[in-house]
Amino acid sequence: TRKKLEKALNDLQQRFDVAVSGIQIDLSTVHEDINGENDGSLRALRSAFRTRDVSIVVNNAGVSRRLPAHFHTITNEELKKMITINCTSVAAISKLALAHFRLRNHQRQRSEEAEESSERRRKGALVIISSVTAEVEAPEMSGYAATKAFDLQLARSLSLEYERH
Repeated sequence: TRKKLEKALNDLQQRFDVAVSGIQIDLSTVHEDINGENDGSLRALRSAFRTRDVSIVVNNAGVSRRLPAHFHTITNEELKKMITINCTSVAAISKLALAHFRLRNHQRQRSEEAEESSERRRKGALVIISSVTAEVEAPEMSGYAATKAFDLQLARSLSLEYERH
């Protein structure tokens, strides 16, 4: 919710004395955005990448059923919603963030003096929040657990893929 986001932003700002901002996105429509059927769900994020010096993206998407249930009783709509929010949106946001960091770092590299540290040129962090259910068996939460395993595997693979960038 917007209230939780604002509280988290205020806590970060006070605790670390840094400028922070958040973007609330309707992650349930990200699949339409990716398919070109909608331009609204990720528009705010694209705009932020164009107009702000974004250096950290925390991808904290997550939705599950209110109550545990046997997998065969989950409706197709519930399963689609979990996959869209927990997998598709995480992948789409991660892709946008990494492209932004890559472009920004390339621009900085060209403009910085040669003796400046490579750490400064590589500034940018992507954090993907998963769940303990990604690593352990989760009876009656198997759909959610599977989507969070996707997030964990994506985070691990991207970490290796981009460790030198």
